[in-house]
Amino acid sequence: MTKEDASKYARARATYAVVWAKLIQQTQKPGNDVVFVFEGKDDLRYYLSRIESHFGKYPDRVVVANGKENVLKLRGDVKKTKGFDQTTAFFVDRDFDRLQDLSGETTYVTPTYSIENFFSNPKTIERFLTEEMQLVDYEDTPDREKAVSLYVEWLNLFSHSILPHCVWLKLNAEKILLLAETERKNLKDDFLSRIVNVRWLNGKIYVDLLLAAHMLHTIYPDFHPFTENELQVEMAKYKSEFNDASDAVRGKFLLPFLKIALANLIEDSNRRENRNIFSKRRRCVVQITEVSLMPTLARTAHTPNCLKEFLIKLNTLCNIQNALQPN
Repeated sequence: MTKEDASKYARARATYAVVWAKLIQQTQKPGNDVVFVFEGKDDLRYYLSRIESHFGKYPDRVVVANGKENVLKLRGDVKKTKGFDQTTAFFVDRDFDRLQDLSGETTYVTPTYSIENFFSNPKTIERFLTEEMQLVDYEDTPDREKAVSLYVEWLNLFSHSILPHCVWLKLNAEKILLLAETERKNLKDDFLSRIVNVRWLNGKIYVDLLLAAHMLHTIYPDFHPFTENELQVEMAKYKSEFNDASDAVRGKFLLPFLKIALANLIEDSNRRENRNIFSKRRRCVVQITEVSLMPTLARTAHTPNCLKEFLIKLNTLCNIQNALQPN
């Protein structure tokens, strides 16, 4: 083990010790409320309001585990710790892992790559058009349906354009994990801008592919090269695990696309004349930026049926356990 690896391992252990201590602190609060464990702070805006709607009160026992690895480690340690009887629920993104076998009474795994894919779902856009852009009347139906239809077309175009690149990332996942933390972050942050350009022109989104997936080794020579045929075979297998291509692509790659799509729908609606999508002007004051995108859409983001069912069953489980508690 190198000094760098040893240092990284020591930091990971120290971080996990802090997270475990936070979990124990939450269990020591009076009462038997569920402790909810999430990967990161971005998850809170999405999940907490949905938990409140099913449990009838806002959750006050929350642990942010600072990463998926820590969530899964907490889950394992809770299961094997004798005397740990506090109901604890874990929420993780599927990512490139196949974690369906982890799903159960107290563990929720997204059916998409991550929760960001919920934000780009067409149902999110439909709710945004209704609630934020005020397309609520019967006469607004054609405009709303047209906008959603166009968005689905753009989403499919973008998702199918970058899906081979996501598969390349999946196939190189082990090598990526071996990178130093800074290098790994830089790769993920810069990856999208090096392979695709998304632009808006005259009411339509265009996706310009800058580099084909089978050519990625030309800019990432330290990673394993794959032929176009190899990627197509792997892509077919990977895509079969999801309902749509947009569910399979890396969620954070969808956010820049979503920002452009929403900002330009708003801009078109705000125009006094020369609109390309909407038949009449409807003022919308929502500002879409990289920072505000997820907070703005947190309430209207799509809630899949599997999440609703998970929360219903979890609430039922908690009610049963509370009823069995001695007075």
